Amino acid sequence: YQDGDNTRFDDSASGLNATNVNLLTTLSPGNIVVSNTAGQPTATYAFLGSGSIAGGASIIKQGSGSLLLEEGADTFTNGIVVGGGSLSYSNLSGSVAIAGGLTVTNNSSVVLDQAGAISGNAAIGAGSTVQIGVNDTFGSLPSGTVTLNGTLVFNHTDNISVGSIISGGATGTLV
Repeated sequence: YQDGDNTRFDDSASGLNATNVNLLTTLSPGNIVVSNTAGQPTATYAFLGSGSIAGGASIIKQGSGSLLLEEGADTFTNGIVVGGGSLSYSNLSGSVAIAGGLTVTNNSSVVLDQAGAISGNAAIGAGSTVQIGVNDTFGSLPSGTVTLNGTLVFNHTDNISVGSIISGGATGTLV
């Protein structure tokens, strides 16, 4: 691996804890693609550790499996795209500053329970769900416009203010 390289994590991983990705320093990859399948030994990938993802990276989640992002204070700039399975972003060890927004499609689900902000727009497709917080005070929507055609859930223990414009089709649900 060298900074700028595209990386792929898929069902070919094998061995004990093969799907735990321990980040020890700041890394600046190109695209990070996680394409894993529920029910396989690779059903859940977890990015852990004190390191972080920076630079022009984007995170692309595919397949029916799960991705947990629990590493340090990320600062990547090309956003998060979830087109399959689930993604949970709960890095509480540092404040993130991610650009590029969030796109969720294909009946996927995302939980944003991060410290810090995501800039850019959010698009939540039909059948998809984005949850903000996990019965705590963390997690926030991207700062831009939210196009809601799926479900948006707020699960905070405090009162939160949403500065984003939320629009979408008749199928959107705000909980």
